[in-house]
Amino acid sequence: MQDLISTIIKSPMSLIDKDMAYTFDIMAVEGRAENAHGTFESHYPNTTKTDVLNAITKADPAQLREYYAKTGIQKESKDLVNYLKENFTKIKFQNRVQGYIDSIVELQEDWLEGIEKNISTIDKYSDSIVFKNSKNGAPNKMSCLKGMEVNMLAWLRGAYLTASMDTLRGIRDEGFKKYGKQTGGGEGYLINMKKLQEYGIDLNDLSKMNYRGALEPLNNMPHDKRLDILENLKIITRKSLPLEDIAQGEYTWEKIKTHPGTTNLQKNPGFEDQYIREEKGLGVGDDKVIFMCGFLPQEFYKDGHKRSGTETESGILGGLSSDFIDTVSKSSHIIMPGGQDYIAGLHLNGRWKKLAQDKRVRNRFGIRENPDGDYDLLTKDQLIAYTMAGANTIGKTLHSSQRHFFLDKPGETCMVSELLKLGYAHAMIRGIPMDLNNIRNFKINLGKNFDETKFTFESKPLREIKPMLNECLNLVDTPTQQQREDNLRKFYLPN
Repeated sequence: MQDLISTIIKSPMSLIDKDMAYTFDIMAVEGRAENAHGTFESHYPNTTKTDVLNAITKADPAQLREYYAKTGIQKESKDLVNYLKENFTKIKFQNRVQGYIDSIVELQEDWLEGIEKNISTIDKYSDSIVFKNSKNGAPNKMSCLKGMEVNMLAWLRGAYLTASMDTLRGIRDEGFKKYGKQTGGGEGYLINMKKLQEYGIDLNDLSKMNYRGALEPLNNMPHDKRLDILENLKIITRKSLPLEDIAQGEYTWEKIKTHPGTTNLQKNPGFEDQYIREEKGLGVGDDKVIFMCGFLPQEFYKDGHKRSGTETESGILGGLSSDFIDTVSKSSHIIMPGGQDYIAGLHLNGRWKKLAQDKRVRNRFGIRENPDGDYDLLTKDQLIAYTMAGANTIGKTLHSSQRHFFLDKPGETCMVSELLKLGYAHAMIRGIPMDLNNIRNFKINLGKNFDETKFTFESKPLREIKPMLNECLNLVDTPTQQQREDNLRKFYLPN
């Protein structure tokens, strides 16, 4: 509890309301407890969000006075503790998180449903929405989005990319085969915490692929065999969803959430959604891929397509939205195999593909005709290329979380604002229209230099981050897929 209060007061956030900021702070305590960071002096390797939320419920403001006095934050902390105790019980926290996710998915689902409902007058159906009223209210009431116009196809495409980038089998593993770069990765599974501890292993063993004691032989087994054993020992539970039907646009989000392949943790206490690593590697930089979402392949459109004046920021923020789902879904009560971000991306791409079978839809949005009849928001090869362009390499790693994207920095900026600012610079260089007034709530200051300000989990100065982002974009911002692949092969396989 001390760590949470200290974090909330000493590390304020920009652009989001206090409840969302507190949500990120609560999620951060789990990692700090595991790694003995923050106010933790020892490692607590099996700490979960349930433990953090239980600590909030049990907290006694009176017993924390000595700590408050030492830190000098006693004036505002008592009311804060009471607020957290009232509004961040385990069930309220889980429901709030799922509400955040639903708000983002339903925004996109509603726009796609509008195409179907207005098919007879599709030429009049707008490709954009403005976050200004109850119907098109900003997702999760984020004030930074209010009044902003977004191009929904650009948003959907950005969201689809970041929803897919963590998929080890099919995206990252095929990227390894094509370009020789092993990014590593894994997937979340339903973990029986009691069984986990019975076998003398902890959550870090699962996430770092470092099994000990009686389970040490798992380190040298194929991953599928490893999962079979963990399942037989009842440490993990595996379920499945009808992925083919979802990918064909046959489900609604509500129907997916209630499918038997999902798990409701409120009805299954003692289980947690936790990450199990399959391959070791440096990973993919979320910041890198989110930034590239503003500059997605134009082969999607017919020749002569004029880029929307809101395409760049819409793509970046769409990418940010799926990464948001990836971050917070681990704290929801609804657990989906593969993660809610991946399933939502599959679902929304499927709904779009189904609609795009109608030539009237393709003509309205200027979509290039495809002989094979597939109209994915991004092709599989494009997903692989952009993911691999964002891969971390030795000396060029970027590790962030949603919390670090919104951490307030001196001079009124944050990482999201700097991503949009750099996106504006690249748009201007490339002759892509972009109106700064549309992102006015993000406090973009072109005249102020933040190169020495430190961002990301690793606290890197912006002057080191921008060249990495520029390099990634230059690898993939090409007229053709063949050029992207040639660039990536030269980058990863120079000989």
